Amino acid sequence: MFKLFIYSLVWRSSISKLNEFEKYHIDDKVEEELRVFLNDNLKTTHKELLENIENNIKYPSYHFCLIKPIARNKQSRGIFTAFNSGEKAHLLMLIDFAVFFYTDEKSIGSTLKYYSNKQNEKVIIATGDIEKWTELNRMIVQKMLNKKNSM
Repeated sequence: MFKLFIYSLVWRSSISKLNEFEKYHIDDKVEEELRVFLNDNLKTTHKELLENIENNIKYPSYHFCLIKPIARNKQSRGIFTAFNSGEKAHLLMLIDFAVFFYTDEKSIGSTLKYYSNKQNEKVIIATGDIEKWTELNRMIVQKMLNKKNSM
């Protein structure tokens, strides 16, 4: 269910027409693969969803990493934005957690590859102290401002 949730966030963000997501778009081929996967596997009721999950779903195989602060409070509130950090590298900053999504093996760095949720056996969520979470958010805002100023 976790992968259904993450792939749903990635796909919905990619097809969104909202201003917050105008700089976020995954490859058309990947977008279609996720659409078909979600259409086939998301069910109307909780019971149907659980029954379907027990049927050994074949999940699309993409690296994605989740990072969140260790605690949730006023100081840990992050930003809300989405953008492509490279042709095959995408980032969703969703206030309380970040989703790094990669559509090919070469785009993910060795550190994030270690925290990747590409496999199906377990879920990895990297947590960091509030200071590091705040630093990550500042770094992303700075990167966005630098990109905007260079246009």
